[in-house]
Amino acid sequence: MGSKRLIVIITTLFMAALSPEGQRRWEADTPAVPQAVAGAQETGGEMDGGGFQQGRALSSEELLSIMEAAAGHQFETYTYVDMNHDGAAEMIGTYCGDRERYTTWYCSSDGSICKLVHQNDDWMDGCVIELLDLGQETHVVLNAYRMMGTGKNYTILALRDNGISCILSNRYGYVRMDEHGDITLDVEAYDGLYDPEIDSLIMHTWKDTYLYFDGKTYKEFGAARMPESAFLEFAGAAERKGGIEQELTQTDTVDIEYSYFIRANGILHVQCAVHNVSRQISYRYYTLRYSGRQLVGGLGEAGYGQMDSQFSDLEVIY
Repeated sequence: MGSKRLIVIITTLFMAALSPEGQRRWEADTPAVPQAVAGAQETGGEMDGGGFQQGRALSSEELLSIMEAAAGHQFETYTYVDMNHDGAAEMIGTYCGDRERYTTWYCSSDGSICKLVHQNDDWMDGCVIELLDLGQETHVVLNAYRMMGTGKNYTILALRDNGISCILSNRYGYVRMDEHGDITLDVEAYDGLYDPEIDSLIMHTWKDTYLYFDGKTYKEFGAARMPESAFLEFAGAAERKGGIEQELTQTDTVDIEYSYFIRANGILHVQCAVHNVSRQISYRYYTLRYSGRQLVGGLGEAGYGQMDSQFSDLEVIY
């Protein structure tokens, strides 16, 4: 009798599940899989319009779900930005992959294209994304770096009519846009202090050079050497030099040597070699701004290290 009653109960439950009402309850209790993510799971990588409405701009949360499903990995850092300024944002994300190499993916604004776009060629400890707003488009910079030493490189991505592309890949330095709207390339060295006891340069330093985009690629604004007489022709130059001398002179200072560099983007550098009684040489430089033949702004900030005409492997424009 008990077994017959159990069979009746199971049969009743099974029939209820097959009924329209039971089916609706089952669907309501089952977590929904986003259509875009389902499309990514089916393709197992790069997607091209699988399982969702193409053309609709998706939110950052939706694009991140699509991209992580396609990559099979969580992203360490990502950005949601309108790269081609068409009113809809795309997503770029990166994570530390095999052999500590950063792997970067791109996802289109509607999620229809999601693919691997770059892989770093060396091991790094971290990666920072910077944006370069050029007016008509925004480029995404991947700045990978090591915690110790001077190791770092950058990659610049752009979205054009023919799709996502790397304008520059795995180049040395760190690229960003500063508060003045200038594109800077930061490089590192050990050149801030000459130590006579070991007859060598020491002190970790950071220096900025300047880049610009010519519509196709990036080039460097070179720093051309100029004589002191040409520097002093700028209005306000003598006052700036006097302020620098006063700021750098210490009780043990015996001499300060000056050299000057000028760039075509309105940037000028005053390089100083400060000698002291112990025969040490401290290398400092000041970054000034000019307009026409006039220096503008204050004295500028002093950095450590030695300025040079070129710091990149890009084409240089003077």
